[in-house]
Amino acid sequence: MDVEIEDIESWPPEFRKLTIQSRTLVISHHEERLRIERFYEGDDYLRKKPPKNRYKQACRALVDQLEALLVPQRIIAYHCSRLTKEEIVNIKQEGLHILTADLVNKKLDGCLSHGYLKQAEYEHIRNSPHLFESLHNQLDSRTGMIHFCASRTTLMNSHAVYRFFRSWGGEALYWGHEQDSGLGHVISQMGVPCIVVSAIPFMRINQGYRQLSEHFIRYLFSEELGFTELSLAVDIRTEENLGPSEILDIIEFTDPGFEELTSKSSWSSRYQIKAPVSD
Repeated sequence: MDVEIEDIESWPPEFRKLTIQSRTLVISHHEERLRIERFYEGDDYLRKKPPKNRYKQACRALVDQLEALLVPQRIIAYHCSRLTKEEIVNIKQEGLHILTADLVNKKLDGCLSHGYLKQAEYEHIRNSPHLFESLHNQLDSRTGMIHFCASRTTLMNSHAVYRFFRSWGGEALYWGHEQDSGLGHVISQMGVPCIVVSAIPFMRINQGYRQLSEHFIRYLFSEELGFTELSLAVDIRTEENLGPSEILDIIEFTDPGFEELTSKSSWSSRYQIKAPVSD
């Protein structure tokens, strides 16, 4: 079953029922946490050993129970990137692959052979210290992974996603070159902004510090708990390739679905994406 955090109708029936029934517990836990934080605010000594939240154990048991119900599911998530038409075809045929030096070289070689990059531009990127730093995770953890946002809320946050759409190649390739007077213009004209809609098997997701079911809870009760757009953002990653059957769709810039997911027409001028140039 393909499950999306911000589509309650897609949730497994038992998961949805249990979450809805837990409203009182979730809100009580949240209110108690805020009460404890306010009580000890400004007292560094007491904050090191705050009193226990009396609802914490029950909430933890709820999260674990919900998590178990997600194990057989696939989680819908969105990978944002600017892709050439050849890369779009390749993803449909072969899936999404984790970031490796071999993948980067394949992308660069393809753009050189199809005329998107001149030889000098190709050499400049391939030998760039920025690319070396990215591939060796000197700035952030990217190599050996594919990153996604698992909430539609994130796609509408222009500040969070516009750079993925503005320059070709993904962060490892465009980082350090966006402001280059020559190369920056080249990579901003290559390809088309795309959203790769994926269905990732739950057991292959690296969730970070928060269990995934917690995000479902936060979304369901977001208004009552006072969560903002920022606090509802969900970033996940996988350390395994996705096959073609796990790619549900590739939504291009000119597709109506792109506007529906991003509301890009309402983005401020600072974050606007250039219209794609025909390949």
